[in-house]
Order: sequence, then C-alpha cells, then structure tokens
Amino acid sequence: MAVTKEDVLAVALPKELEEFIGDYYVALTKRADIGLLGESEFRCFRRYVQMYQSHMYQFDGQGLRRMFRFIGLIIYIDEDGKPHRLKLYPAQKFMLCGIFSYKTEDGRYVVNEANLYVGRRNGKSFLLAALLHYLMNGTKYKNERLILASCKGQNATICFGEFANATDTNPDLKELYTNINRTSCYARSGVTGNTLEMFRTGAGAKKTLDGFTNKVAVIDEEMLCDEIITKTIQGGQTSFQDRLLVTMSTAQFTVGGENHKKWIRLRKQLYENALADNQFLFLAEPDAEDLAAKDYANINLWGKANPCLLFENDGYTIKKHIKKTYLQMAKEAVNKKGFDLQNFITKNCNVWYSAEERSLCTYDQMKACEVNYGFDDLVAVGYVNWYLGIDLSQVLDLSSVAIMTYYGVDEEGKIVPPEITPAKWRLMIHVLSWLPKNRLQQHIDTDQFSYMDYVDKELFLCTGGGGDNIDTTQIYEHIANMLETKGINIVTTTADPYNFAGVQDRFDDISETVILQNQTPKALSQYIEAFGKAWKDGTIAIQKGGEEILEKAMTNSLLVRNSSGYYSVEKMTLRADSNIRIDPVDASLNGFIAAYIDHNKAEASGDQIVEEWLNNL
Repeated sequence: MAVTKEDVLAVALPKELEEFIGDYYVALTKRADIGLLGESEFRCFRRYVQMYQSHMYQFDGQGLRRMFRFIGLIIYIDEDGKPHRLKLYPAQKFMLCGIFSYKTEDGRYVVNEANLYVGRRNGKSFLLAALLHYLMNGTKYKNERLILASCKGQNATICFGEFANATDTNPDLKELYTNINRTSCYARSGVTGNTLEMFRTGAGAKKTLDGFTNKVAVIDEEMLCDEIITKTIQGGQTSFQDRLLVTMSTAQFTVGGENHKKWIRLRKQLYENALADNQFLFLAEPDAEDLAAKDYANINLWGKANPCLLFENDGYTIKKHIKKTYLQMAKEAVNKKGFDLQNFITKNCNVWYSAEERSLCTYDQMKACEVNYGFDDLVAVGYVNWYLGIDLSQVLDLSSVAIMTYYGVDEEGKIVPPEITPAKWRLMIHVLSWLPKNRLQQHIDTDQFSYMDYVDKELFLCTGGGGDNIDTTQIYEHIANMLETKGINIVTTTADPYNFAGVQDRFDDISETVILQNQTPKALSQYIEAFGKAWKDGTIAIQKGGEEILEKAMTNSLLVRNSSGYYSVEKMTLRADSNIRIDPVDASLNGFIAAYIDHNKAEASGDQIVEEWLNNL
C-alpha cells in the first residue's frame, strides 16, 4: 500500500515520546505527504509505538536523555571545515530509541538484536561510531569485550576510523580512553574498562570469532553474505540475558543467499506482526508497486530507502543538490544496465536485485519446489528405480552425488504408487556431498558456509588418506551400502569424467548403465535449459529442510551464454567472496540428463508392450 499522511496521523504519538521522536513523527507525515515514505519504514515506526502502548515494559526516558546528551557532545568536522556538535537526523534518533527505549522490570534492555537497513550514504558508519562511543562509556556495560565485526575488513575499518576520528577532534572524549590503536582497531575505556576489538573474515584476516563470548557486538554491512559472523556472535551471546547485537547494512547481490532469506523473513514477520519484542527492525525500502513499474530513475524508488541522505536535518525538506545527483546516477545506471544497475538498486534503493535473468531459477521458484517428504518416502511407496549424477571434484574440494527419479502425484499433489497413473510427474532430487575431514574448517572459512550443521545428514566426511583428501572409494561404498539397505536399483549413473576413473568399474557393477558425460557447453546446453525449466515449472521436488547445501549451490549458480549461443553453469563471480561451490548443481544436472531422456521417450516401455500383447491374445 502507499502510505499516506492520514495513515501516519492515525498513529497517535504518546506525549512521553514527543521529546525523543516528535521530529521523526513530523518527518514521517511530511514525507508521506509527498509520497516518499515506504510501508516497511512506517510499519517499523507503528510497531515501536504499539510496544509503548502495550505497557508491558518500562520506558527509559532518563536513559535516552543521557544518551542523546552524550552523543550531542561529540564534535565532528563538517564539509565547511569547521567543528560542529553532532546532530542526529530524526530517523537516526528513532533508530537509537528503538534500541534503548524499553527495559524490563529488572533493568535489562528489552531489545537484544537490532537490524538497521537503509540505503547507502545515510550515515550508517557515522551513526555506528557514535553508538560505539556510547556503548563504551555511557551504558551500564562494564569490563566487557565489545566486538566490531564486518564480513569484509574494509567496512569495519571504515567504521572504526569514524570512531577514532571523533576522538581526534574531541580532547574530552579522548580522555575517556586509555588506549586507541588504529592499526589493530582496538580501544579501551578508562571509565568502564570496556574494550573494543575488530574481527573480520577474509584472506588477510586469520582471526575467527570461535570461542569468544561477549555481551555486546556491532556488525557493519552485515548483508555482505558472510552469515558465519552473525551466527557465531549470536552463539557466543546465548548465555547472557542482557546482550545486544546491532547490525546495519544495505541490500546486497546474492539473491537467494542466506542473508537474502533473512531479509525476506524479517519483512514477513514485520508485516505479520510476528517479530519478537526483543528484536528491533528498521527497514527502509521502496514499496512493491514502486518496483513493479521498473522506473528506476523515479525518486519514489530510491527516496524511500534513504530516510537521511535526501533530507535536511528537519527530516523532510529535500536536499536539492543530492536529489539532482541521485537522479543523474539513476539514469546512468538504467542506461548501462547490468552490474551498474544492480549496484545502484541494491545499495541505493535497498532492493535485492539481479541484473538479468541468469539463474537456473529464482529463489522463490526454488522454494516452491519444496515438499514435506523425501527420498525414503518414495522408496517406501515403491519407487525403486533411480538415477545417479556424480561430480567428483579435486582431491580437496566438495564432491557430490545426486540421486533422483520421476514419480507420480495426484491432483492434490500427494504421492501415488508406481502402478497408478498420476495426474502429474515430478522429479525428486536428493543430494549427498563429501569433504575431507581435516579440511572441513578450511572450507567453512573459505566457502563462508556452515557445513558443520549438515555433517552426517547432507554432508559426509572422508577419512581415507588421513582425512586430507576426497576418498572416491568411500563415496562408492556409501552409495553401494545405500542400494543394499534401501533395496533400490540404479538405472543410469552419469558422471563428469574428471576424477571418476578410479571408481568407474565399481559403479559399472551397481548400475545398469554408466555414462561419462561430455562437459562442453554444446553438449550440455539443451539439458541445462530443460533443467532450469523443471525448477521453474515445479517439476522438480526437494525435501523441505533437507537440501540446504543444494539450495545454497543453486543460488550461487549463473547461466552463462557463450558467443555460439550455448549455455554453461558457472559460479557467481560478481562478488569476490561468493565462494560456495556449485558441485551439487553439477551433479544434479548430470543425473537429470539420463532421467529426462528416459522419461520423455516416445516409445512404450517393454512392460507396456508385453501388457498390450497379452491383452490381445
């Protein structure tokens, strides 16, 4: 819906809140009046007021006054080269109020996690720097380790730089610290004993967060697709009731990735009034109807995602020079398309956006293929003939085997036994993957994926050769044992020839047919298109919650068309840290080819021919 001025005014602002967010309330009404207030941001505001009106928690007005007085003492150098007292925009004040307003009866903050999502250049790093100074010196936290984290080191470094710059221009503020080290990104408060340390992932950073427990953490640019940082920090905070995690970010590129899933989940919970009280969300983004028009140069699209950047300190008077600059940037991005447009949309409009249709299927189409049953259920019903697709990677890398079969469902989508004519055919895919045991942590770090969660479920660890290499014999033995225990038959095994020679004769023994698949784009292209279509039209089925590694690989797979017009499936390369491997997709494609060909043969099967002959006797 388009938020109107009347919608905002319908949310009566309690008198006690006027002192703190009265200017934000005025800004919302003004912005709504000119069509520049998004529904997501409005819902975040309304939820905050409703929490106050519930009378379930204590409103800490005194604490907020102390916080804003503290932040107001910070001096910064403006573009005019002169020192100024820090003055927050109305939207920034609201974000801080959302975190620190409400307390429980025993004095704990109600909010344990705050997720702040706005477009680029809305003063995120600057706001986080001010927040860090307050957390270090102004709250009840004492002798705590505060963590400043980022998926990419430069983001956290920028934030720490803003933190340190404030002390350079504030002698009084600097006196609060016994140590500030820009090189190691470390600070210690002499007032509270709190320390600030920076952690990051990446090739240049060897530290990890494993083993750390802390009450307070801040993550800058959380949505740069390294969910391990967030999960590890949250894991280290579980033993504390009075904990706080603040994350701030823009949307990023990996559509369908873990962070994109989180974005969708948070929005869904916001719109369904299902967010927990201990979670504060500030989400500024365009509305669905703005996006549907695909007019990316329209201020409605990028204005709603920028509650601070476009506006003067009153929060609603538009800065004309910034509007003009952004309009030009938007037009240039639309003209160039591709990565330029993708970059503008995701970072300036806070919209997850794919530059062009280059995926095997969209994230929503993939999720629509989920069913509440799996491989074992089909075997139990009587589906015993299966196809294998194998992709054995380098000795240190992920190796995958996909097992699949076509099966029937009725009009309601329920499985029907093999002897019954179905209303529709679907293709069940189940993927098993292997990694060397001793290389597991290395892959968790480099792939930036929590493989540990799936060990002995979707992922198995090779122990042969001391656990340092992929053991193809172990993979064969696992499959052979599965055939024996499940009582199933392998119709065709289709494999990438690479690294398969050592076990080819063994798979010959357990398969009716073994095919070494030509891996050229010319040979694969038509099947890649058919494979993508099967995902898009819901022919493929995967067990809900049982194919996380395959789903992750799917979202990191791109279709690349060469100069001859043939497709290949490649790993996403738009981002340097998109390292998750796509071997499960390659294995699934290999297995799909024979299953697809057999299923779509025009001639009748041998059994059908015999049945017809008997009927004619």
